[in-house]
Amino acid sequence: MRKTLIYISVIIAATLLIYTVSWFLIISSIAGKINQQYSNRYIATNTVDNEQKYFVKFNKITSYGFPFKIAFQVIGWYEEGENSIIEFHTPIYIGYDLLKQVCFITYSGNATGRYKPIQSGFGAKFESDNYSFTAKIPLSLKLFKIFIQKKDPFEIINFVKELELISDKTKIFDLIDQQKLYDEDHTAISFSLEKKKYYTDLEDFKNNVPQKLNISYSTNILESNLINRRVPAGLLLYRFAWPMPFSFEGKFYIKTNKSIYSEFVNDLEIKMISSKFSSNVQDSLTSLLYQNKEEESHRASHLKVESTIDLKSGFSDNILNSIQYLLPYISALPNNLSLMEELEYVNNNKDKFNLTELENHQYIFDLDVNFFARINDVMRAQIHNLSLFSNNTGFRLSSECKLNSFGNFDINGLLVVNNYLKVTDIITNYLLNLGRFKTFSEDSRIVYKEGINYFLKTVSDHPDSNSGDISFEYKLDSNNIEKGKIGTVDLDKFLPLYYLALYKKASEKIRVGDIVNSGGVGARSDGATPISNRRAMSDDVTNSLSIDYSITKRIQELVPDFNEHQKLLKQLMIQPFLEIDSDFWQEVYNDPNSVTP
Repeated sequence: MRKTLIYISVIIAATLLIYTVSWFLIISSIAGKINQQYSNRYIATNTVDNEQKYFVKFNKITSYGFPFKIAFQVIGWYEEGENSIIEFHTPIYIGYDLLKQVCFITYSGNATGRYKPIQSGFGAKFESDNYSFTAKIPLSLKLFKIFIQKKDPFEIINFVKELELISDKTKIFDLIDQQKLYDEDHTAISFSLEKKKYYTDLEDFKNNVPQKLNISYSTNILESNLINRRVPAGLLLYRFAWPMPFSFEGKFYIKTNKSIYSEFVNDLEIKMISSKFSSNVQDSLTSLLYQNKEEESHRASHLKVESTIDLKSGFSDNILNSIQYLLPYISALPNNLSLMEELEYVNNNKDKFNLTELENHQYIFDLDVNFFARINDVMRAQIHNLSLFSNNTGFRLSSECKLNSFGNFDINGLLVVNNYLKVTDIITNYLLNLGRFKTFSEDSRIVYKEGINYFLKTVSDHPDSNSGDISFEYKLDSNNIEKGKIGTVDLDKFLPLYYLALYKKASEKIRVGDIVNSGGVGARSDGATPISNRRAMSDDVTNSLSIDYSITKRIQELVPDFNEHQKLLKQLMIQPFLEIDSDFWQEVYNDPNSVTP
């Protein structure tokens, strides 16, 4: 028994000795060859666009990880592009973990990115804790045969179970003033493929692509000031310029039934199984499904989104403050002058676009859309549901559009707005401070707001209803577009009725003092008698033409677009309101019992 134990101990010791010697000989030999061939030399790499020159180099490679890792530490890693250099001040570790059975690249420590010329001092300092990229590759005889028989290295993909990128604490500081630009608590991304077969090379993979890619992503960004700030991050330390701190957790998959790589988008399904987004101004839970299928004769797509959104205090300030970061990007776009003017106006007049009334409410957003197109035939788009609600306030839209190869279309649908006065109040508060409305008086904006509300109720499906909800059933046919209907109104009457609603609300704002000299007959001491109370003053007004002119002038002050309305009606070949007289105001007031001046 004792001899047996001795033999076993000797065998174990010999095995360990052989393993130790072999480990150091093999790893040191590989490291030596790599150092001899590549150390302290610039190695060219390809950038994404294959246009810019990018080089990497290192000082030396040494063995690392005995006894359970076959790995190397890369000392003095250095990257250089046309505009920047990145230096890693601590080693990068690359290898294979025998216990965990994963290939890995890990890094912890500091790095510095500098812009050229280096003397300018511009750049960033990176502090990274446990950055790792791993590939789960279990050991097997087949895997060893690939190396022994020197087969195509691409075959290794058959043994990869999961790819994972994990980054713990990461901070980025400006080199000039040491301002903290970025603070990340953690990020974790994992990918796994559901393979279709055993792949022998890259071409085999392209002709038999995996049927499903599973993705899991989570992150917690504590601080982000990278908007409009360029940071030389290099290959390992790249970070997105997120506009705000946030946390996110989500699971996705991308699925296809096609085999050939170039065709996989023709039968595609993308699903966001669950996602949770949280920031200091917003929380949301979202699910998404996108399906696309293309055949020789037709194409069909489906998109469904369901989201619950909670807006917190500070949302308004966050949205308005973000405009300043958009301006440089917008300025680079062609034909951007009008958009730039609007954004700059909003940025300089944030008090007029306050969104705080939207805060501290929960919103339910739903979207369900289908698209179908037959080659050289009919295209059909269906909105089964597009809705946004907060409690009982919001809207719901359903619609169907058919378009044939000759360009003829047929559209029908239904729009329902719950608590419509609140909805229009929110929308008009912002729209009436943009565009041409910026120059309007406050009285004019009130007229437009009230006119829009009155118009919407008048043309809705049930104009006589006392409900706070309104609906619009609409039908449009390109073969007879002028007879299309929105609500209860033909399309060719839509603009005249909208203008009429504006003039009606404007007339209700006119006081006797606006059209009769101070102290004139019928005027109240406070000058507050509306012109619509015409019966009381009809016997005392002697010059109706003068008053008609005065009313028209005041209407034009309250509705500055008045003359533009007439021009547009002429362009559309719709009979304009050519004469502003007593008969016209009779129509505006729509009061058969009133007495005209």
